Amino acid sequence: MEDTIPGLEILAFCRNLSAKEAEALPFKKQIFSGIENQWLVNQFYALKAAKQKIPGWWENLEIIYPDKLSVEQATSEWIARWKAGLIPEDCKLVIDGTAGLGLDSYFLGSKSEKLIAFELQNDKAKLLEFNLEKLGLQNFEVFTNDFEMALEELEIPFPEKTIVYIDPDRRPEIDKKILSWQASKPDLFAIYKTCMDRRLKLMVKLSPMDNPEELSQKMPGISKIWVVSLQQEVKEVLVCWNFDLKSEGFNYQVVEIQKSGWFHELNISRNKAQILRIEKPTKESYLYDPWPALRKGFKSPDWMIPAGFQTISPEAQLFTHTQLLEDSPCRVFQIVELILVFSEFIKLWKNKPLNVVSRNFPVSSDEMKKRNKWPDGGEYFLFCFQTLEKQNTYVLAKRVEPVYSEQFWKKLN
Repeated sequence: MEDTIPGLEILAFCRNLSAKEAEALPFKKQIFSGIENQWLVNQFYALKAAKQKIPGWWENLEIIYPDKLSVEQATSEWIARWKAGLIPEDCKLVIDGTAGLGLDSYFLGSKSEKLIAFELQNDKAKLLEFNLEKLGLQNFEVFTNDFEMALEELEIPFPEKTIVYIDPDRRPEIDKKILSWQASKPDLFAIYKTCMDRRLKLMVKLSPMDNPEELSQKMPGISKIWVVSLQQEVKEVLVCWNFDLKSEGFNYQVVEIQKSGWFHELNISRNKAQILRIEKPTKESYLYDPWPALRKGFKSPDWMIPAGFQTISPEAQLFTHTQLLEDSPCRVFQIVELILVFSEFIKLWKNKPLNVVSRNFPVSSDEMKKRNKWPDGGEYFLFCFQTLEKQNTYVLAKRVEPVYSEQFWKKLN
């Protein structure tokens, strides 16, 4: 593709392609002067991914995507909207050191007086600048400098209320994904030291695979950590250092975001979890399965103790209560049966739809369904787990709609 921005006619062509047409397009004669057919195909697949992940951008007919991978690696639109709510009203400057597609840049920058975004690749930087203009963002600059060097050396004025945001690249080598923040690019520790010296607030997006406790030992002074999930799937861990404030330690904020435009935050203490009483599940009691973000290292959160929960398996993180409680951040089920003879249950449930949950159990959910020829779906759930004595346990339960007060969910920005 020549060094030009494709017009609306070309973008509309990409939107209107069918999957079959896109598959055949690379082998056909070039359709648009200066635009390779493969670029049209790449844009088609990027648009398809954007429709699911960033629908607000997808609705803008002028937005151009670098490629499908850039969309897949970007933050989901709903999480970016939630992050924007973390930017204080008096923020003077947001610096996004790893802009990429620019989704976080746009939403965070829209809440500050100015945005400075860094993107090393010239072609992506050009598209980033173009897209931010089309989205109506005011007062921003895009640099192609190396961010580590720029933060330390460039003569950029840093106002008092400045926030630095980075999403480190875990693929510094092609097709090689790194799970630890320690080997990602840019160098997180170097940026941490520069922000500390310059008293700049630092926000870092980590993978759910990263260990925040390990990070807090290497880079002390953390003020907040958010474990963020979308539709009950953990997507990222967001860590914040506020060097203007004396660190008094931190707790975790567990965040569940819904694509319907609502979210809930729950504070979880870092103190050692209290031990809940272990009880066998009983018929007609309620089974509580905490949201995935709550299961990330939290054996029995503080809020469960006064509420009177019991656990049927500490390792599987499954809990019970005699009542249907309001505002519980859990999936809720009513126990139908504690299965004593599993072979008889298999015969009884032959070829019937069943959702299987395997926790701290030697056989995975998929393998259980495959072995017993259970189609996925239906209203019944089979929970498979082991007790502390390593005894296989099976509980059949039926999903119950949780009860929430009006104050439980908050509206996304």
